Amino acid sequence: MTFYQLTAPNGIALGVVLAHTSLSHSNKIYISAPGELLMRLIESVTIPHILSHVIVGLNGPSLGISKKVVVRAAVYFTSTTVIAVSIGVMLVVCIKPGVSGEVEFDDDDESFSSALALMDLIRNMVPHDLILATFQQYKTRIMEFELDEDELNSTQIHTEVRLVGEYIEGVNILGLIIAAAVIGICLRRMGERSKPMVDVVIALNKLTNVLVQNIIGYFPVGLLFMTAMYVDEVGVNWKTLSQLGKFTAVAFSGLAIHGIIVLPLIYLLFVRRNPLSFIKGICPALLKAMHFSRSAATQLSILGCEEANHIDKRITRFILPLGYNVNQDGTALYEVISVGFIAQICRIYLNWSQILTLAVTVAVSSLGEAGLPTTESVTTIFVLKVLGIPANDACLLLIIQWALDCLSSPVNVLSDCVGAALVAHLSKKELEEIDEREKEVSR
Repeated sequence: MTFYQLTAPNGIALGVVLAHTSLSHSNKIYISAPGELLMRLIESVTIPHILSHVIVGLNGPSLGISKKVVVRAAVYFTSTTVIAVSIGVMLVVCIKPGVSGEVEFDDDDESFSSALALMDLIRNMVPHDLILATFQQYKTRIMEFELDEDELNSTQIHTEVRLVGEYIEGVNILGLIIAAAVIGICLRRMGERSKPMVDVVIALNKLTNVLVQNIIGYFPVGLLFMTAMYVDEVGVNWKTLSQLGKFTAVAFSGLAIHGIIVLPLIYLLFVRRNPLSFIKGICPALLKAMHFSRSAATQLSILGCEEANHIDKRITRFILPLGYNVNQDGTALYEVISVGFIAQICRIYLNWSQILTLAVTVAVSSLGEAGLPTTESVTTIFVLKVLGIPANDACLLLIIQWALDCLSSPVNVLSDCVGAALVAHLSKKELEEIDEREKEVSR
């Protein structure tokens, strides 16, 4: 086992020891310091890391391939990510793995609150101050005021319900992502004139990637002490283990639904071929990803697509590397369930507008994770901090993180390969036109 995989059992063991040791409050603060430092490091790079990914993604280099092929790839990657996130949201909302017992919510003003949430969502999507959006978001509250006697001409005390808009603490991540997307599109349309600015953003993006890699190096140490303090304060009882078991079942179910039902069904509907024979051809890559990592299965993915399934090399050499960096279906699905699970453990009710923000944040945050170890845990903490959900309970996920990695990586690989097959099937006409032009040039 790696040092990262040993973090959970070591943290639990340390927490049990601390629980049976009479430590003063100041000593506990000292022991929790490494975990707090980890949270601060992650918070420091979250916003530039996410926003630079959005701008760089919209200003990718031209690869000299048909625009229709690029559009089809973009539509496929976006669609499968939306489907994966939707599956995760539905499972975590319907099954509620982090809720123990019945939790009742007051539905009397549900339609009214939904209208307010919609208006707040729209307002936050267009922030009037980008600096303010990095630490505050707009929220409308329903408040009750006592009316003055002059207004009523009566001795009775009456109250009136009014809507009060205010800014509350919390990153307006949805507004920042939309602003970054608009900036990225404008930079793309400017062409060569935007190159200096794009180069700056690309450099910032590479810088944040390096910072994230350095944070990942410290990640096991900080998480070790976070886990120890969690066990010391909360303990690992049957209730906790039951919630963790439900979370594991929900996460496995979501990944299985996407990998066994959704992706083969997409292949069957669009390519019109037997998905089982296709999966058989890329089975070595799936097994490699399951036992090692997604990066270890890259070469086998290419061989499985080109040799076993006879997909055009021009498509596989474009789709698979692109998908490796931007297509993270399994990762996005897992992270949505993880964040929803932690919110439920903390008894934080997420309304539908917050769930939409969660879905968008996870989809954007999962970009560019490929090749970095433990990034699922890091990105989960990214999203928790952005949504204002306490991240201390995230150390619970370490206990079964390695098992879920074994399933999410093959789902990512399968999604890439299905995308290559689908785009190749839909792009036959464009590939034939390219062949004809090459023949004319050779003459």
